[in-house]
Amino acid sequence: MQNDGHVKHLNVHLSLCELPSREIELSDGEVHIWFGILDLSASEICEFERILTKDELMRCGRLHFLEDRKRFIARYGTLRKILSYYLNVKPSELRFKQTENGKPEIAEPCGMSTIDFNVSHSQGAVLFAFAQNRKIGVDLEYVHTIPEMEYVVEQCFAENEKRIYRELPNDKKTDVFFQYWTLKESLLKGIGVGLTRPLDMLDVSSVGSNVKTLRISERDTGAAFHWSLRTLKLGRDYAGALAMQKI
Repeated sequence: MQNDGHVKHLNVHLSLCELPSREIELSDGEVHIWFGILDLSASEICEFERILTKDELMRCGRLHFLEDRKRFIARYGTLRKILSYYLNVKPSELRFKQTENGKPEIAEPCGMSTIDFNVSHSQGAVLFAFAQNRKIGVDLEYVHTIPEMEYVVEQCFAENEKRIYRELPNDKKTDVFFQYWTLKESLLKGIGVGLTRPLDMLDVSSVGSNVKTLRISERDTGAAFHWSLRTLKLGRDYAGALAMQKI
């Protein structure tokens, strides 16, 4: 049986006062989406900083700009806080590991957890996804004009995507570019291969706001046939996408 599950948007801001204070239920096959802005108050940043590990704080300290360090703390602190609600553990007790290709996962002492999660951030915003008993991936991008857009299209888009992009009026091209890009990257993050696989092998031109099975070009290995994609509505300034393993 194949099921696309229920996708639930839970929050539009990551302020501590708006986060729940009790355990959240994540049903089997369900996907929860959290989207928010990382520019939190000084007191919230301090509270999140206290629950990070020494390794996370060292990584944070290597960042050059103060704004980036604050956003790093907000991102990892919020991730720990939300996961603590799902798993009913203290945020500071969570430990993470990475797969061979760098995808983060929950490690001991919660290694028996069946929750999969993925995170993406861009230009002061963050997107989290959590699922029970299914693999997921998300991507978030700040929508803006980039000088190399035409070059990226030629190098990374499938032939049908290129055709659609070329036929668009100029005022629509940027939005479609980021729609396609986030769909592609969310899938590769979900599979756990990142950008190690060429993006032009994935044709996402048929994917919209509803869950649809991805159409794959002939060069794909076949692994992606077991995934579904959808775009996410996150406001005018951001493009987002979710990839879900079909169950």
